[in-house]
Amino acid sequence: DIEQGITQQAQDTESCLVQMSNLASQINSVHENTDEIDRIAYNTKEMIGRGMLAVDNLGEKARGTSDITQIIIEDIVNLEKQSGMIDSIIGTINGIASQTNLLSLNASIEAA
Repeated sequence: DIEQGITQQAQDTESCLVQMSNLASQINSVHENTDEIDRIAYNTKEMIGRGMLAVDNLGEKARGTSDITQIIIEDIVNLEKQSGMIDSIIGTINGIASQTNLLSLNASIEAA
């Protein structure tokens, strides 16, 4: 009976050792997976950081483009005003030229 108890205890101990070995293997596997997850998380964080920097740069460029566009619009408005002034001056010159032609015609008629 003692021999059978010792044999059973030895078998239980051996079974316990196998289970502990399996548990150690699983713990090691979990550790490796955790390291892999940590590496992936770090890489993801780095990519997010680069993405945020790219978005910030894009925002700055968009603001710069908006500023330049506003300047161009103001220049076009000023050019339109100046073009209107030039048209007015040309109209005045044409009016003076017409009056000069009439005066010249009148002078020619009076001279004849």
